[in-house]
Amino acid sequence: MIAGGTGSRLNLTACLFRGDTNLSHHHDAPEKASRPFDADRDGMVNGEGAGALILESRAHAEARGATILAYIVGLGQSCEPRLDGRPASGDALRRSIMRALSDAEMSPADIGHYNANGLSTINDDRLEARVVQECLGTVPVTAIKSYFGNLGAGGGMCELAASVLALVDGEKIGRASCRERV
Repeated sequence: MIAGGTGSRLNLTACLFRGDTNLSHHHDAPEKASRPFDADRDGMVNGEGAGALILESRAHAEARGATILAYIVGLGQSCEPRLDGRPASGDALRRSIMRALSDAEMSPADIGHYNANGLSTINDDRLEARVVQECLGTVPVTAIKSYFGNLGAGGGMCELAASVLALVDGEKIGRASCRERV
């Protein structure tokens, strides 16, 4: 199957609906405005983009002689509704990480890379850094949104594609430290 995602947070309707409260106000160097986990971050940068991957069973890929770039060995998902306006506690992210580890039958020591949501907002990055440290320790963290901003619905697929390509090429991409600057 071809699995993809696309998103734009640049259209006028979305910008008017969301306002600019959570946006970066670093206008001096726009290419450096998205600063996940940086002490000087002040908000996210909107973007737009799309990505797609081919997903298939291992047996099918091997039968057709495909070069397998990565395996999905576990997943976890959760939700933390905030209908009353309270800030997120991190419980959904914590449950997602722990469920993915359990599903993959892995421990935190088995994880070599964490691709952060990394919105560049003061509170969200602080919360994510805390939860990642609690669940995974000092795992290397990348924050791909620092390259193309928040794509909304397309972000997950683009970040997954970037992570797969980094694994293939052995690259460190968008490395951020969740330990020192939050």
